[in-house]
Amino acid sequence: QEEPRQYGVIFDGRIMYPARHKEGNTDYVLTLVCVDGQSKLDKNWVSFTLNRGATQERVVQAVSEKAIEPIPYKCTPNINDIKLPRGKVLFGTPRKFISDVTRGNAGTYWVENGQIIVSKWSDVSEDEAKVITPETGLIGMPQQTQLGVSWTMLLDPTVKVGTKMQIKGAFIAEMAQR
Repeated sequence: QEEPRQYGVIFDGRIMYPARHKEGNTDYVLTLVCVDGQSKLDKNWVSFTLNRGATQERVVQAVSEKAIEPIPYKCTPNINDIKLPRGKVLFGTPRKFISDVTRGNAGTYWVENGQIIVSKWSDVSEDEAKVITPETGLIGMPQQTQLGVSWTMLLDPTVKVGTKMQIKGAFIAEMAQR
């Protein structure tokens, strides 16, 4: 008998809200609102000072290490080397200070598998783009929007935040012109 294959973890965290409804006569849809790392960012606490001259990455490092519940972190290499002109008191939730760093770096942050990842919007993954087709999990017809393209696909554990995606133009329904 063949062992069942595991293809990867899709989500490991807290399910905030499950909702189930019927769609059509035979299909049931389960919608899960899931959060990874909320307690580490919002219910955690930091209380310390940093000396003048600390870099933006040092702020993230200190917040991650000195929180009541330490948080693993990773910063992309392009975070600004801007140094604090004077000492800084950090008293509050880690989310506040990590948000300040990302806002000042034209970036964003997210939690993936319990680790905070801080990145600039301009940082692009070095991986090759994942091609999305009906054979690889595309559901329905992708729609062009003012912000890009919106589509639905099957759950895929290889798709993470920052994964480059490629959809052929023939699959995309153009946005109606006014």
